Amino acid sequence: MIAKLDKTRSRNIEKSSVAEFSRDVIYWMPEKGILLTDNHHDKNGDSFLKEMKELLIGELDTYRYRVMALKDYYNDNTELTKLTVNADPQITGFDGLSQIEFKGDHVKKGLYGLHKRHDIRVNLDGIGPRIEISSQNLQLRIGNSVKITTFDGINELYKVLYEN
Repeated sequence: MIAKLDKTRSRNIEKSSVAEFSRDVIYWMPEKGILLTDNHHDKNGDSFLKEMKELLIGELDTYRYRVMALKDYYNDNTELTKLTVNADPQITGFDGLSQIEFKGDHVKKGLYGLHKRHDIRVNLDGIGPRIEISSQNLQLRIGNSVKITTFDGINELYKVLYEN
């Protein structure tokens, strides 16, 4: 992790974690070929990223994971904690909903139970494209949004990016 710290709170740095006081951050895993950035898109953030490119990492290629990667991630993981499905009226055939969100400690098991218990003939998780999927380790959302919550999430992200 490479971070630019907020100077206004630097005297408290010994008392807390670095992440709490970081302003712009780069997570670099050269052995995996992954570099994640979380920086402000202002003069300071852009300057920090430019300096890191010049001094350390070189030019970067932006990578957007494929939408199909969400489908693969959904199919490959049994214990999901969140699933958000787009319920666009042009796809679903009805108005009134824009998204359906399922949360729990085992979403796929819960959906299975819901279908069996209430004899639902429609796969609610398949009425539209899946736009967000989360496990205990990783959260993926359509676009560039990725949140890694555990070290195992790094390996899961690697599989999403390079193995699917």
